[in-house]
Amino acid sequence: MGNTNKSNSVVLVGKIAEKLTLNNEVYKEKFYSTTLLVERNSGYVDEVPIILSERLLEDDEILGKTVEIRGQFRSCNKHEGERARLVLYVFVQSFEVLGDTVEIGLENNTVSFEGYVCGEPHYRVTSTGREVCDVILAVNRSYKRADFIPCIFWSRNAKFASTWKVRTKIKLTGRVQSRKYPKMGSDKQIITKTAYEVSVSHVEVMENTTEDGK
Repeated sequence: MGNTNKSNSVVLVGKIAEKLTLNNEVYKEKFYSTTLLVERNSGYVDEVPIILSERLLEDDEILGKTVEIRGQFRSCNKHEGERARLVLYVFVQSFEVLGDTVEIGLENNTVSFEGYVCGEPHYRVTSTGREVCDVILAVNRSYKRADFIPCIFWSRNAKFASTWKVRTKIKLTGRVQSRKYPKMGSDKQIITKTAYEVSVSHVEVMENTTEDGK
């Protein structure tokens, strides 16, 4: 089954890092979650959470295997007490086990989608002088739902992104990336958390808005 939604498309090649864990069941169809390790040219490995249907699996023993997956980058709200946390993952629509030897390249981690700016862009300059801009895009999905995807823009793209108004429609390509960061836990101990986002390589504005958002 291929990806039929051209407004949200992800292709990843990597190794399955964890055993499958039952995530949920819908109309007697079971969906499992695991983590895919996707290596960059630099040697850094992105840890990408994925969810896939049991119907895509010919063999449950996929731990450590190299696979190619195609699907969509999605989000959902996970409630923890009175708080809701945005959870990001790749929903797998096609799944193929590959050989052990796979060349590392940009085509092993590509994402493209169209979305709408749903909050003020956050522009900043790092201590090394690099321009960065964080933007959250709302990407429409079937059944009047939407996924909220954090995106990070660099250099000239960052300056460009900093000018966008809410509801500006954007089309982009990039890669799914993970990054570790420290956070203070409830017991005041520092814990390591993982954030997921799209690192953008190319972007174009499809529909712009005026200063008053119209």
